[in-house]
Amino acid sequence: MKKENVCFLVAIFFTTISCKTSESNLIGIYIKNPSENTIDTLFLYENHKYKQVIYYKTGELFGVNENNWRLNGDKIDFMNLYLNYDLDLSNYTKPENGIIGETLLMPSLLPFSNGKIIIDKDRKVFYFKKSKL
Repeated sequence: MKKENVCFLVAIFFTTISCKTSESNLIGIYIKNPSENTIDTLFLYENHKYKQVIYYKTGELFGVNENNWRLNGDKIDFMNLYLNYDLDLSNYTKPENGIIGETLLMPSLLPFSNGKIIIDKDRKVFYFKKSKL
């Protein structure tokens, strides 16, 4: 193999590696946007746990959801995430014990790109990374 071909293949390899999302880059605190009806904060921890805390816009707690996450290529695989599209939660029953129940949760494989977790690209619903933990 010619030296130029080897250099080209090495350059492609390192470009591909550097573009992949690393788990350490994901760790942090995320805020969902838009947030006209709710305040939704997502905490991604290093031990592959996450905590989702959702408040009504008034500041009253709606509920908390905790489970596991894992990186799957350029997507984050959440075990039972509450997919919050910023609906008016006053129409929903507030969890009695503050824990969001299984009936509202679903496994979600969400893309991660440019510091944001994409819930719905067409509706422009994202979690933006606010800070590291």
